[in-house]
Amino acid sequence: MTPPPDFGKIARMTSTETLRRRFASAEPFPHLVLDDFLAPGFARSLASEFPVYDESRFRDRFGRPAKASYPDLAALGPAFRRLDALTRSRSFLSRLEALTGIPRLLHARDRCRGAAHEYRGGMSLRPHLDFNVLPGTRWHRRLNAVLFLSAGRGGEVVLGSLARGQAERMVAPSFNRLLIFAGGERAWHSLKPVAAPRRLSVSLFFYTEAPPPGAASPRLTLWDFRRLPRGAKEGARLDPRLWAALEEPFLERDRELSRGKPAGGSPRPSPLSARLKRGALLTRRDVDWLRDALERRDRALARDWRYADRFLDQAVSRLSRRRPT
Repeated sequence: MTPPPDFGKIARMTSTETLRRRFASAEPFPHLVLDDFLAPGFARSLASEFPVYDESRFRDRFGRPAKASYPDLAALGPAFRRLDALTRSRSFLSRLEALTGIPRLLHARDRCRGAAHEYRGGMSLRPHLDFNVLPGTRWHRRLNAVLFLSAGRGGEVVLGSLARGQAERMVAPSFNRLLIFAGGERAWHSLKPVAAPRRLSVSLFFYTEAPPPGAASPRLTLWDFRRLPRGAKEGARLDPRLWAALEEPFLERDRELSRGKPAGGSPRPSPLSARLKRGALLTRRDVDWLRDALERRDRALARDWRYADRFLDQAVSRLSRRRPT
């Protein structure tokens, strides 16, 4: 079947062999960038249907503004309903299969199919590996697709992780650009801080029932947490920049440790305020406290079934009992 004209460039493609080779040979892992993906008017309609950002609704567990996430695409407006139907159509999945060489792709209908996202200025995502099996099923996550619906400085998707010994490829947000990249144990990726006032995108996830070659055991998303910055030394002044650099490694871990717990209605105090004072000089005991406090959080994460290898069977069992909502 021929994809409908709403798909712009992809609807006009007559041969995908070159693109399939480009996808398969891309580094640090298979990916493909397609500009002018949708018909221009369709892309503009999607951008115009994005809801107004509600800061009271999208806050993290520390009271700070967080990215907006809208998993029910069809509820956002007529253009999003059209996009939702088209990306689940057999004709579109067949074209993705031809572009990537991955047969029998599936697109979920639940919360794990993807979402429309708005990132505000300053927001980012740490390097991570996405979950590899759809909770409640035996579907294996094979492809991510990110459709950019805005352009501006910052907010690049970084494929690969230097910390993991991989080269990094940055894909800048450009209006109506589609990024497709493979899942798997090499697919570390992150998001650079957004410098523009907002960054709009739609993320879509695709699966197969058959496991990929060399499939790993089922697991949840893994995050690569920050360590203490190099500036955390005796005698360093806790100016705003160093305070923020010290605070973020704690907040990253505390967010994960607090998942599933009530967020509360008021912002939490900084995790550093129990010991440190803004503007003061770090002492040797302060530096030791920072290291010990971070290690305690890492030990707590290691005891959590989401992160400890020895609890992997328990984690998979819990996932298998959950039905997608």
